[in-house]
Amino acid sequence: MLKMSNKLEILEEYREATHELAELQDESSASTHRMASHDQIDSLRGKCDQLDAILEAMDAAED
Repeated sequence: MLKMSNKLEILEEYREATHELAELQDESSASTHRMASHDQIDSLRGKCDQLDAILEAMDAAED
């Protein structure tokens, strides 16, 4: 669940989510023993997409 925050907090949350997503994807492709669940990856992708949209809207509002 996304919380309302200032731009810096949202940017930090976005960076953390994209980092976690990259790690899960690497882990999924590198190891057959410990694959991340597709639901987990899809959830993080959705979160990253939402945060990206929020950041884009904030940037547009600043212009």
